Amino acid sequence: NAPADTVLAFSLSANDTGGFCECDRCKAVGNVSARMLHFANAIARKLHTTHPGRFLMTFLAYWHSHGPPVPLIRAEPGVCVMLVNEGDHTKPLDQPESAEHVAGTGRNNTRERAAIRDWQRTGGLHGTYEWWIPAIGNAIWKDMPWYSGETALRNLRFWNRGGVKYVFYESQGEHNGGFPIRWPQYYLAARGMWDPSLTADQIMAEACAKLYGASAAPMRSYYAVFERAMLATGERGGNWHLPSPELIYTAPVEREA
Repeated sequence: NAPADTVLAFSLSANDTGGFCECDRCKAVGNVSARMLHFANAIARKLHTTHPGRFLMTFLAYWHSHGPPVPLIRAEPGVCVMLVNEGDHTKPLDQPESAEHVAGTGRNNTRERAAIRDWQRTGGLHGTYEWWIPAIGNAIWKDMPWYSGETALRNLRFWNRGGVKYVFYESQGEHNGGFPIRWPQYYLAARGMWDPSLTADQIMAEACAKLYGASAAPMRSYYAVFERAMLATGERGGNWHLPSPELIYTAPVEREA
């Protein structure tokens, strides 16, 4: 009963688990990613006969479906693939990685860039799902600051250049929603989604001036310490967890902060 010019958005994601059907009919379609897109396409074709141009049907590409469809399938209009960022969250997606780094872990940004490139070939990659939930993997992070600064904005710009229109950030497992300690990270993302050309320093200069007044400059420097520490680390951290805080915030970093 929505007005005729309304676009209805809804989800068609698989259950958050493994155990996909392995019957001959399903396997004939291709890998799990191909089956997901094949299913979404079938529904989209039916909807186009009754609600042309009036729906956006999204499914998450992650875990078993993080990689692209094999064989390649084109997405029907109205189908939106939202790829979960399963890369290394200590570094920007567009920062080159050494062969040693790539070989040492499955959670690297080289793998993530390849998934983005290959899902783009379907014509359906329009969204990114970003997990900012370090406390889920290590409860110590509930009490530790995390501010990735320009890394988060570089990722937004990278997705934007690749045609991504929608970004969803998830946070959970935090004290009071994470806002008391995580506000710089959340605020940075909110401002960056409106205008990804802004720099982290511009955003934090504005925020710190409003919040801290005469103490704005030292507070900006304080958060910049955490940003540099994460960029400098040789540790790796995936979407469910960052490296343990004591590996990032060493004694010299603590003294500087």
